[in-house]
Amino acid sequence: MGTEAEFRDMLEEFLRASERLLGDMRKAHVAGRRADVERAVHTLKSMARMVGATSLADLCATTEAACAHSLVPIHAVEEVAARLAGAQGAVRACLA
Repeated sequence: MGTEAEFRDMLEEFLRASERLLGDMRKAHVAGRRADVERAVHTLKSMARMVGATSLADLCATTEAACAHSLVPIHAVEEVAARLAGAQGAVRACLA
């Protein structure tokens, strides 16, 4: 995996990027841009897998698949947000 410093850098990047991706996903959802929702949730899924947030990654995969058929309901976006908050809390605890 690399050095401890590299691992910490990856976790810190997850925190920064996940906030941006969540914001992107919410904005795209409000604007009805399904492809942008799908892109943001896909990227978040990959990042979640990298840091071991498998529950979040699995939910992102389900949400991503739903995007292929229609715009996901807002409650699905907020469920991703809630699961992300839990993953971010766990990452912050690792960094403490």
